[in-house]
Amino acid sequence: MSCKLKCAIHGTAWFALAWFGACSPSLAQDVRIRVIDVGTGRPAAKKRIRVDFSNEDPGRRPGPMLRTGPDGVATLHLNPPLPPRFFVVLQTGGYTSWSACSRLDFQVNQVLLSGKVAERVPCNAAGDQPVYTAAPGEVVVFTKRYSWWDRFKDFPK
Repeated sequence: MSCKLKCAIHGTAWFALAWFGACSPSLAQDVRIRVIDVGTGRPAAKKRIRVDFSNEDPGRRPGPMLRTGPDGVATLHLNPPLPPRFFVVLQTGGYTSWSACSRLDFQVNQVLLSGKVAERVPCNAAGDQPVYTAAPGEVVVFTKRYSWWDRFKDFPK
């Protein structure tokens, strides 16, 4: 059997396994949430986030509190039945304030099948930002730490 044929068979098998695993509503799924600080371009380590869930009806129901690891990744465990959507909520507390620099709502099926890099919103990021990619089962969101000047400008609000 030629090398090309072996590679094609293995690739097809892995794709089918990933497809059926991601589409199966009876299995628990994990979603990796990668949080990037656009001020530094590095992962936001030890960042508290909350995940809310939504069905087709309006409104959200609160989900678990998570914390990113040193690599800026938090793992969300989804049990069946899988919700259609989830929202990442950036937590603030103490002397640290963070601003969302991307849209934070996601379709669960899209994330499980192909991953999703959140759409950025203007956030005064320093310099050129690298291009990020997401693997199946992963989302990438962007945030920025409030500076003292940002807090001062928002003081009367």
